[in-house]
Amino acid sequence: MGGKAKKTAPVDSKPKKTAQDDTKAKKGAQDTPKPAETPAQALFGKWTGKTPVTLLNEFVQKNTGWHKPEYLMHGGPNSYNCTIRLSKSDKKQPAPISVHFKPEATDSTLLKHKTSLEARHVAATFVLHRLRSDTNLHRMLPPMHREYWLDLEKLRQVNTSEWVYVADPFAAKIAREKHFEERAVKQAKRREQAVRAEAGHKEELLPPAQRRRWEEMAEIGMSERHRETVEAVVRTWTTNWGVTDNSSETGGDPGARQALIKQGFREVHVDEALGHTTTREQALDWLCVHVPEDDLPQQVMQRAYRASATVVTSDERALSVQLAAKRLARAGFPTSKCKIMVGQKLDEQPDMPDAL
Repeated sequence: MGGKAKKTAPVDSKPKKTAQDDTKAKKGAQDTPKPAETPAQALFGKWTGKTPVTLLNEFVQKNTGWHKPEYLMHGGPNSYNCTIRLSKSDKKQPAPISVHFKPEATDSTLLKHKTSLEARHVAATFVLHRLRSDTNLHRMLPPMHREYWLDLEKLRQVNTSEWVYVADPFAAKIAREKHFEERAVKQAKRREQAVRAEAGHKEELLPPAQRRRWEEMAEIGMSERHRETVEAVVRTWTTNWGVTDNSSETGGDPGARQALIKQGFREVHVDEALGHTTTREQALDWLCVHVPEDDLPQQVMQRAYRASATVVTSDERALSVQLAAKRLARAGFPTSKCKIMVGQKLDEQPDMPDAL
């Protein structure tokens, strides 16, 4: 019988590490270069949340018709500066509307940056603050951009413009342009009113409320002859222009005299009118009826009427009256009074100046 085979010990294929081997391994690890840090890692460090550019792109994508933000880079290394242009297509507008945003410097953030990436994210933070300043979006920003947001918030507290901090900058731009256009029209209208006022149209200087009332007053168009007839009837049949038994005690309207003189009436006519009336409105009615047209301020005359217009007639007597009235008017007498006097005493012309 054969004997049992002897078991041999397993042979270890891995050589045992010596202290010399450990030293070589450590030295090799030290010699292996570390992977280069990306610009984003250099800027944000261990930040794993969303960046300002990402947040801005997401906000733009949620708004219908808005185009992708355009980042316009300026400057060079160590002096990069970025501005952002947002644009939108609107069916009501013939061309896309665009709005430019230029970041502002604060205590924590300057306008010049070392890299273009840094400038881009600072500009995006600025635009986000303009569009979302009414939210707590700064809590989602990296630390350095969060600090920039808080600095911008301090500037917002002292900026009272209603066109700056809005969620829709395009609607704000349209409203702002419309506002300035309307203001330019008003300024041009005021300049025109000043020119017209210098030419005698004193109604242009009235306050807006009084001017509106003046423009809304009813105006009746009639021939010169009919108008003179109406005024004669009013003068003849109106016996009470507002004077009461105690009018002398009350003293009437103390500011009426200066107000009427300022409107263009002569002092002597105003004093006479206030002798028959107690208020400014009553005095104005009296003046419009009794004062000759040549002495009336321009604003109380019909816009289309000219006192110097000549009426051609085939009536020999009417033509004689008109010519005689013109001759007397050249001496300084009111034209309307001359016509009335000549009509009554056509054959007594030598005595008319004394009568007038």
